[in-house]
Amino acid sequence: VEELLAATRGGGSPMEPEVLKEMEERFGRSFSAVRIHTDATAARLCGLLKAKAFTYGNHIYFSEGAYQPDTKEGKKLLAHELTHVVQQRKGAKAIQRQTNGGTEENTRVDATQLPESVGRLGTGGESDRIFFDKIEVPGFKLRDHRAGIYTSRTPLIYRKGYTRGATNQRDVWRRNVKKDGIERKIKEILRKGYKAESINDSEKHLVKVRPNNRPVLYYHGTVRQIAERLLIPDWGGRAHRPPYRYFHVDHILELQLANWTGSGWANTIDNMELLESKMNIDSGNYIKNRINAKVRKFIEETRDKSGKSPYGNNVAEIKKKYHLVFRRAVKGRAYPSVPRTKFWKRDEIESGEHLKPLKAALLSEIGGNGYVKIFPSETGGLGKSFRWPGGLTSSERDWFRAPFVVKEKHFNTEDEKAGSEDFGYLKVNVSPQYRDKFEFSSGEDKQILLSRFGEAQFAGYIRNKNAIREQLRRDFKVKKLSPVEIDTFDIHPERGIICTGRILPTIPLFEKADIRFSLDKGELKLYKVFTIDEINIPPPFTISSASLELFGSTTRGIGLKGRADFGIQGLGNGYIEAVASTAGGIELEGKFDFEQKLFDPASVKVTYRDRAFGVEGQLGIPRGKVKGIKNASITVTYTERDGKLSAQGTAELDIPGIKSATVGVEYSDNAFSITGSAELRDDIPGIKSGSISVTVAKKADEEGYRLSASGEAVPNIPGIDTKLSVQYDDGAFLISGRVAYEKGMLSGEVDVAVSNRKVDKEGNPTDELTDTLSVYGGGQLTIRFTPWLEGTAGVRFLPNGEIEVRGKIGLPSSVDVFKRIEIPEKDLFKLGFDIPIFAIPVGPKSIGLVASIRGGLRAYAGIGPGRLEQLEVAVVYNPSREENTSITGTGKFVVPADAGLKLVVSASIGVSAVIAGVEGGLEVA
Repeated sequence: VEELLAATRGGGSPMEPEVLKEMEERFGRSFSAVRIHTDATAARLCGLLKAKAFTYGNHIYFSEGAYQPDTKEGKKLLAHELTHVVQQRKGAKAIQRQTNGGTEENTRVDATQLPESVGRLGTGGESDRIFFDKIEVPGFKLRDHRAGIYTSRTPLIYRKGYTRGATNQRDVWRRNVKKDGIERKIKEILRKGYKAESINDSEKHLVKVRPNNRPVLYYHGTVRQIAERLLIPDWGGRAHRPPYRYFHVDHILELQLANWTGSGWANTIDNMELLESKMNIDSGNYIKNRINAKVRKFIEETRDKSGKSPYGNNVAEIKKKYHLVFRRAVKGRAYPSVPRTKFWKRDEIESGEHLKPLKAALLSEIGGNGYVKIFPSETGGLGKSFRWPGGLTSSERDWFRAPFVVKEKHFNTEDEKAGSEDFGYLKVNVSPQYRDKFEFSSGEDKQILLSRFGEAQFAGYIRNKNAIREQLRRDFKVKKLSPVEIDTFDIHPERGIICTGRILPTIPLFEKADIRFSLDKGELKLYKVFTIDEINIPPPFTISSASLELFGSTTRGIGLKGRADFGIQGLGNGYIEAVASTAGGIELEGKFDFEQKLFDPASVKVTYRDRAFGVEGQLGIPRGKVKGIKNASITVTYTERDGKLSAQGTAELDIPGIKSATVGVEYSDNAFSITGSAELRDDIPGIKSGSISVTVAKKADEEGYRLSASGEAVPNIPGIDTKLSVQYDDGAFLISGRVAYEKGMLSGEVDVAVSNRKVDKEGNPTDELTDTLSVYGGGQLTIRFTPWLEGTAGVRFLPNGEIEVRGKIGLPSSVDVFKRIEIPEKDLFKLGFDIPIFAIPVGPKSIGLVASIRGGLRAYAGIGPGRLEQLEVAVVYNPSREENTSITGTGKFVVPADAGLKLVVSASIGVSAVIAGVEGGLEVA
């Protein structure tokens, strides 16, 4: 759509003169710049947006035939679109349309078309930039030596993801400001004060400035040491008695507007001056607030009807995603001017102009009369007066300012110790009134050693500030939050400990965040707006947007305001927001809304306390949400310590044959499901017992949720001891299996099922679901009537779980009842005789030839086999009711038989002396 719109820029036609005149009179404004689009591209755009017409800026697009200003309806539609033209002249260009159904819709605002007074989103390679026409800055930033920097560095850029980091600009200033001119001026002052012809550079000297609003300032050291100390003076202006000032090294062009990446030109000496501390802080905050105001206006102008901006919904989110580009800087309204005594330019310092109030001094001037003076450094400055001897006064106890307190003091001022370098010590700890917010990890007092200030009897200085800085870094902690890392550190006689640095979060929620703090005048200042990436929320939660702001102060402790929105993909969304600031630490509360298409109630409470997240609440699934569930109640808990989201409860299922289930919510692979288990009821026909696993999940190709279940069942059908499978899906319940069956005359395998599907007269299931369970199934079993007669029978299960055979039995074509019986043969008579033929004498014996004849008559008989043929058997048989068995049928019993006589005759010729023989025979039956 946006590409097609871009192609139409510069196109369209003005309204007809008479139509234009009528509409201008009607609205009381000019529409000469309005362009009407009625071509094919306009029709296509309207088709894509499903609209009769829509408005974009001064352009109105009509679907084919919809632009008819000469008709009543056409005129009404045109007037409606012109109303949007008027509205869009006041702010953002958004596609506003009249849909074919007659309702008006708003689509995403195109920020690339916004004016830069609101904020225009860049295109192409600049799509990560938002352009603004101007940014307001304090007026003094645009005057004198500062003006050229602001004009030469335009456009001014707030870089996305901007963090200031440790710039250490005081060190940059001290390294780069030239000292030669300062040293010359100091020597002149010393020569004049001491009335000396020359000054020894290696000797230590004392100079002073007498402010009009503070005690005398003393500076001690060699000329070079004093010059280095006075690179940042403690007074403003050139008067004889100037006002005391505490100066910051200020970035003339604020880093916020300098496209700051962490290094570069913006943190060099060319972009630095000395600016009174409060003016510097206020100036930075003013610019930050003006940038934030610009961003908030951009968000407001790009919100859709849902109230959300597609580009970001809070300042921190926009600042993280986009570079903010400001064409120029302009003077902010009602910002106070900066008097000449509140800033120093580099060239003024280098030339020594700031040294006009400086005078030579003597160490004997310092302290005495019951007081000692303690300076924050070896080179002096504004000292702190301590009464000595004597106990600690309230002012002395509070020297380092909150949250610290001086617990003990000791100074070596006796005459015999006046030459000793050791001047004494102070002991410091966290004040009892702040120990609920801050602490030294060891709990012990920290001893601060003092050295003698030159050779002064009644003056000393803090010996090693770096050692104190290290003690703070190592031992000082912001309770309920973290230890600290010190970037800059100083001790001021009035402001106490002054430091900046980072908090190193040990709270899991913020352990990835860069949190900056400052401590000055006893006031801890901590402010942090968290980005999404800096909030460490445990899985399976993910942050979608955040407006959490961390703040801290000495008196209020650490607190949060704002909220973070988070979600679990596929499960729901929630938020957590800060509880009111407390001295005890950080607490958040909120809620999480589970998928409302499934749950009601769907909200649970979310908390962050004692450094850990927690979730607790009750979910419900009422009737009608999921087929198969009457109602469910689930208790949700989560503790970050075990990192497990747990949801357990019970569900009353609307599934025939199932008892109530215990259920839980499981989340994995960016999807969640409800799982549980249930027992089968004991009144299911044909089923003794069983259990199922239950799952409620969203199918990939469906909108709603479906309940499914699977498990095993033990049948209560005589003759079956095989377990059956159980299935449930979207209302259909089924227990089924192929099982071995043996009971009575039946044996074999059959299919058995129990279901809530309606069973027809033939015992087959239909698609119609019922509230009752019925048994069905069957198959072919072997039926044995006698040991010698068996066949195959078609069987079916009755709805009550019994099995029945009804019908004809499949038998073989013939069945042998008995085998053939043979009757042994019996001789009726026998005969035999020999017939001599001749004889031949051989010696005392003779050899004769004899003919022999034998024979007889035998009787034989046989019966069988006995055989059943052409059998047909019909059976009605129920193994559970064998007494009611009925068997009917027909067939032939065939028994063949035979009998007869068998005549047997045999003949032979033989020799009476056995030498040889010939035989033969004949048998007739």
